[in-house]
Amino acid sequence: MRWFFLLSLVVVLPQVAFAQRAKTEVPQTEAEWTALFAAPPMRTPDRLRTMTGAPGPDYWQQQADCEISATLDAEAGEVSATLTLEYTNNSPEALPYLWFHVEQNVFRADSLARAVAAAGGASADRIDATTDGVRMQSVRCRGRDLKWAGYDTLMRVELPAPVAADGGTVRLELAWSFEVPKDNSLRMGRTNTLDGPMFALAQWFPAVAKFDDVHGWNTLPYIGPGEFYTEYGDFDVALTVPRNHVVAASGTLRNPRQVLTGHQREQLDAAMKTRDTVMVRSADDVTRGAGRPEGDGPLTWEFRAQRVRTFAWCSSAALVWDACSTAAGVLCQSYYPRSALPLWNEGTQDLRQSIEHFSGKWFAYPYPQASNVNAYGDGGGGMEYPMIIFNGRCNDSYGLFALIAHEIGHNWFPMVVNTDERRHAWMDEGFNTFVDYYAIVERFNAPGAWFDLDDWSKSWQRIGAPMSTAPDRMPPGSMGFLGYDKPAWMMRMLREQVLGAERFDAAFREYVARWAFKSPTPADFMRTMENAAGKDLGWFWNSWIYGAGKPDMAAGGLGGEKAARLQVVLQGRFVSPVPWLAKLKDGSTRAGCIPAEAFAWGRRVSLDLGVPEAAVESVELDPAHCWPDMNRENNISKPGQPGLKPPAPNKNAKAGAAKD
Repeated sequence: MRWFFLLSLVVVLPQVAFAQRAKTEVPQTEAEWTALFAAPPMRTPDRLRTMTGAPGPDYWQQQADCEISATLDAEAGEVSATLTLEYTNNSPEALPYLWFHVEQNVFRADSLARAVAAAGGASADRIDATTDGVRMQSVRCRGRDLKWAGYDTLMRVELPAPVAADGGTVRLELAWSFEVPKDNSLRMGRTNTLDGPMFALAQWFPAVAKFDDVHGWNTLPYIGPGEFYTEYGDFDVALTVPRNHVVAASGTLRNPRQVLTGHQREQLDAAMKTRDTVMVRSADDVTRGAGRPEGDGPLTWEFRAQRVRTFAWCSSAALVWDACSTAAGVLCQSYYPRSALPLWNEGTQDLRQSIEHFSGKWFAYPYPQASNVNAYGDGGGGMEYPMIIFNGRCNDSYGLFALIAHEIGHNWFPMVVNTDERRHAWMDEGFNTFVDYYAIVERFNAPGAWFDLDDWSKSWQRIGAPMSTAPDRMPPGSMGFLGYDKPAWMMRMLREQVLGAERFDAAFREYVARWAFKSPTPADFMRTMENAAGKDLGWFWNSWIYGAGKPDMAAGGLGGEKAARLQVVLQGRFVSPVPWLAKLKDGSTRAGCIPAEAFAWGRRVSLDLGVPEAAVESVELDPAHCWPDMNRENNISKPGQPGLKPPAPNKNAKAGAAKD
């Protein structure tokens, strides 16, 4: 069969992004304002997903178990492999065909991702390498060749008979090969080191697409910003690599006696008994080409990973390797080239501390091991997969810990709580950035400049799309803000300013526990938080997730003959509580907070300060800078100051030139 590349789709993407921006105007009527207090868009609850946000008694999801045998030809830079898929259809619908993601096709010269990037769309800008993509050799069922067709990064396989509903199974055998991209771009490829190349292999095999009760087949293309959304399965993987290579992978190594030296096995056994770092393969071993079993020919490393969304691995002769264990017995391992020293000596302890923090605070790490790999060399950033994370260069201890904590944190979101990364980046990157904050504070006793609210608010000024925008539809350059920053601050505001830590933590832990190894939607999250915390949060979700309004609380004039009253206005399409501090002329102060619910009848409220106007020196809104605010210059009012004028009507709203 041949691949069909649908380049005509590219023309719609900039239009979609513009349509998102067109919804950001200031509400022109009080009815539009009070609509912010209505329930956000949610699916009607049923026996699949309940009104409390829990999986219902009829909830189902598919199972995709895989056996893979792959060979790395390091000199040619190619991988050839076979895969046996055991697919269980737990849905109520028989399936006559299966869809697969074949994401190596993103590197083809005629891929959709390249065309989107060339047209200025919000696609990945890191597709540096060009290959011929996936070379499918066969797709079979019980020895019979099946009909299949490829469409860019997707492949449809026609089954000999529909796989039955409610537990029917089908077994497929696939064979394919591909060239590993020469540059480490778009999450995988080759990185050169002093001691040879490192091969980072991710999103490298035909992965059956997610079939769920929300969208049916999830067949959004792979163009870069949206990551992946797949089924859970158990993986048995055999990786044949050059004898001098060390392999790090998702899962547990099953045959250490065949691929490790006696000394390395002893060191790993020691590492399982201590929280201190133990050297398994030293930099001196790498320099001398030592630390590998004697003999000739390649070695096959065997791994098993259970309840995972995918499988990733790294292979190289250049890897230094050390390890330790968490207090709960999770094996923590770091693999890195000599050039990463001395900073990467800290990596395994950073990994251990992160896992222990997230496990204690939110949900116990459910896997037997975690591997931290400097797979990107001098390249920046990182990427996450079950039980393995790929990282790049860092400049200092803070940067290394923050990167490792962030990437391993993804093993909670979305590796355990299996959210749809192609549609809801805020439930993946955002939740993970949120939990990072507390891990970093625990480690350094301070959050670092990354979490500065006022500096972060500058990005809000220029981005006019809602956080609910799918990653592939976000305006170019906005993923960092909409996918990471804004949702992380949303969660901090909910925890620290709206619910309080005790109330929030109990609700969020319930969300993680009930959706562990399942696939929640935004409605499932919102309903869980509201029901477990006991609070209506419609105004909060509408402002943060579904709106693109810019927060701006403003203090108007002081009035009242006997008792001073302060006019307070929320000038943007954004609802929040309003903390306030009044300084009196006698040197004393009064403080309070106007609840968000006080604005349900309109954007203006009148605050009674309880003292005569003559006694007031000034009143400041949000003096501790707890909430985002686009203009803090209008937060202070003094006696004699004129009142605020209503926001000017947006004459261009109908034309889509919205402003806030």
